[in-house]
This record gives sequence, C-alpha cells and structure tokens, in this order.
Amino acid sequence: MSRLPMFQRVGAAAYKKDLTHIRLLCEALGQPQNHYKTLHVAGTNGKGSTCHMLASVLQEAGYRTGLTTSPHLVDFRERIRVNGDLIPEDKVAEFVTLIQPVVAQIEPSFFEVAIAMAFWYFREAQVDVAVVETGMGGRLDSTNIIRPEVSVITNIGLDHTEFLGSTLQLIATEKAGIIKPGVPVVVGRFQPETAQVFQETARHTQSPVVEAWRHFSAEFEQDAIVIRHHGVMWVRAQCVLPGRYQLENYATVAATIEVLRGKGWSIPNRAVERGLAGVRTNTGLSGRWQVLNVRPAIILDTGHNPDGYRHVAEQFNAFPARRKWAVLGFTREKQPEELISLLEPSTQVLLAPMSVPRSRSFAELLQGVSRKNLLKGRVLQLLGSAGSAAKLLKHTLSDEDAVLVGGSTFMVADFLRTGAPILGIPVETMGVEPTTSTMPL
Repeated sequence: MSRLPMFQRVGAAAYKKDLTHIRLLCEALGQPQNHYKTLHVAGTNGKGSTCHMLASVLQEAGYRTGLTTSPHLVDFRERIRVNGDLIPEDKVAEFVTLIQPVVAQIEPSFFEVAIAMAFWYFREAQVDVAVVETGMGGRLDSTNIIRPEVSVITNIGLDHTEFLGSTLQLIATEKAGIIKPGVPVVVGRFQPETAQVFQETARHTQSPVVEAWRHFSAEFEQDAIVIRHHGVMWVRAQCVLPGRYQLENYATVAATIEVLRGKGWSIPNRAVERGLAGVRTNTGLSGRWQVLNVRPAIILDTGHNPDGYRHVAEQFNAFPARRKWAVLGFTREKQPEELISLLEPSTQVLLAPMSVPRSRSFAELLQGVSRKNLLKGRVLQLLGSAGSAAKLLKHTLSDEDAVLVGGSTFMVADFLRTGAPILGIPVETMGVEPTTSTMPL
C-alpha cells in the first residue's frame, strides 16, 4: 500500500478518472460490493458528516453497518469501519496479500485499492448495509460501481475544479453521475445553478428526487438538535455536532431516513435520536467542529474549500473568547487568504507547512499572505510545523482563549499527531470527548 500513489498526500498525480481498475479489482475479488445493501453519498461539503450520521443511526436501528470514508486523519484504518470498529490490522495484511498479483499487473491508485479493500471487508464482516462516501466527483469515482438503496448529494461547491470543472453546473454533472436508474436520490441543498442538472439527470434515469430542504429543517435548541418535517417536530436529539453548517446535513440525513423507511427499512425514531447523539462514539467521527479541549477552547475543523471556510470562520468569529488564535495550514491548490480574510482581524494567526508533499511550504505561505497584504492590521506568525505552533500556544494561552485548528485536513491530522500531545491532550481514539482542562498552563 505504501508504494501506491495517494491523492491525499501527493495530489493530482495520484488521481485516476476512470472505473477500469476498480472493476478489475472487484472482479478479482468476486464482486464483493454486490453482497450487501449500500447507501451512496456525494457532495462538495458535508458528505463525510452525513455518512457518519447515517451509519450511526443504522447501527442503532440494529443493522450491521459498514462505513467507508476518506481521507483519514491519523490511521489508514479510519477509512473502513464496521459498527464503528476499525478494520483489523490482520485483515488489512490479508487483503494486501490477496490482491497483490492484481495490483502488480494493473497498478491502481491508493484510493482504488482502499475502496476495493472496503468492499471486500464488508463482505467478510457480513454487514447488512454499507454507507459509502465518494472520494471526488461521482460519475467516475471509484465507488461508483454500486447500485445503492438511495443516492445522496449534499451540496455543490467549487473544489477540485482542475478535475471536476470550473463551474457549479459542471461539478454538479459529475456528482449527478452517482444517480442510478430507478434509485431515489436525496438532494441536500437547493442551488439555482445545479437544481436543473439534478432534475434532468433524474428524469433521464427515472429516479425519484427528494429535495431535503422542501421537507425538513433543523435548528439548535440549547444542547439539542431539533429536526422538523414540514414544521412539525420529527425528532429531537442531543447535539454532538454543533457546527452551524451541520444543520443542512441533519435535514439531509432525515430525508434519507424517510426514503429508507418508505422502502421498508425499520428505523424507529429512538434509533435516530440515539444515532445522532452517539455519532462520534459510534463511528469515530473527528475533525468537524470538534472541541478537543474546553478551557482553553481548542476546536478542530477540516473545512478546506471556500464554502467550508466561510461557515467555519463565521462560527469561530461568533465564539466567545478573550483572545482568539488560528493554527492554519494549506495545500498548494488553496489560497491562504481565502480563510484568513474571513477571520476577525484580531485573531492571531499561526501559519505552518504540513507533513505532506501537497503542503504549501514556508516560503509559499509567506508569499500567499503577502500578495494580498493580509499582514496589515493582523498578528500573523510563520512557524515550522503544527508542533511548533503547539509549543508556542502552551506558554501563551489562558483558560479564556480559543484556538481554531484548520485550513486543511492535513493540519488537523498533524495537530492530532504532534500538537495535541505537546499540550497534554489525549487523542488516542478518533472521536475523543473534549476535556475540561488538560493543558499544563
């Protein structure tokens, strides 16, 4: 696996816009993806959270549930879970040995092999259902060889435009590629630029369309999430995903559950309540407005495109704190000013390169912020790594301060691996509950 090109680390050179290899891999494995039911989720933002919530609800409803998402933060095995448990290391080794002759012959990408492994392991584990997140796009994504119970498209934004197209309509066309003949599709967000694309694709495939926003709404009430169906209470659950951008995802999940109920699935409201409240512990969801520490507040968020940046910045700007800090890293495809300019000018920004080849280097970070003159009126420092940022914070933060760690999935991953231990925060498992004060200040 270590010799395979991984888009997560190296970017475009690892991307293969073709289904040939995944079909050959699954053919060699006896078409494992056909041995259980599936849900297929695509979108620019929110698809990971939506997948985790759906998997958690299905688990609570008594279904043995597989979940495959990407990228991972700390451990590759985060990508493949059954009822929340990571794929065992011996199963990874077994699969690699099994598939090695085919890999040597066709030279697939890392993602193609990872998806084949997920499909294979779900059959081995005898799951009832697997929730499958697309990697990128949809039409030619390696996951797109399944015929799901329902297809879900969360939203469309400008991300990976070098592969998917430079307009919302073009990107929507790629995402709409997961819509299968006769299979219901849930669309999570109304966007004038993309609605026609989904409607036309669904008409062509004779697929029922459920527009989540027409039927469901969600709002936070104290520590709860309340979901309403046409204005009437549908479910109320403890809220463990407080990011404002999750409101749209909650409505999308609700619409998807109703589609499944309409197909005969037994998913009682109590399972929905427990599933939403237990999504972090049930599935290991991490990095989505995750409060890793309470006093001082240390918040992780993997939002990494303009739409994601906007939502994260708005919520952090509204967060009550005496002083605010942001520990940020960016890949070469992203511009630092896209996020930094959205943060309050008083936020003290710590920029650092990340431990992946795609990362902007120290010099590139400096050039990126200087070009837009973002240094004016801001406290901004360039550091060598997430660990260096943590060392600075360790001697600077007070209990009333707040820190946002983000800009990229990789900065969150680096901080979990190297920054959190410096600050004395235990993160042995993904989905760790926040601690009140673990920092030796």
